[in-house]
Amino acid sequence: MAAKYVSFQDKIKIARKEVSAQFEELIVTLQKRRDELLDRLDELEREQFGVEERKREIISQLQSVQQYTNKQMKAREVSSLKQMFLDSIDNHIKEIREQEVSPQF
Repeated sequence: MAAKYVSFQDKIKIARKEVSAQFEELIVTLQKRRDELLDRLDELEREQFGVEERKREIISQLQSVQQYTNKQMKAREVSSLKQMFLDSIDNHIKEIREQEVSPQF
C-alpha cells in the first residue's frame, strides 16, 4: 500500500512539472507565431513599398501625359490663331482684288 500512496506534496510537484511543461510548450508556440507574424509584417511592408513606388511611377507618368496634353492644346490654339490670321489676310486680299476688278463710279 505504500507504493500506491503518493503524498500531497508529491502530487503538487508532479502538477507543477506538468504545468511548467505545458507553459514551456505555450511559450514555444507563441514565439513561433510571433516570428511568423513578424515575417508577414516584413512581407507586407515590402509590398507596401512596392505599391508606393508604383504609385510614384504612375503619378510621374500622369504628369508627363498632362504636360504633353497641355503642349498639344497650346499648339492647337496657336495653329487655330494662325489659320484665323491667314484667313483674315486672304479675305482682305479678296476684298482688294474685288475692288480693283469692279470699276468705281
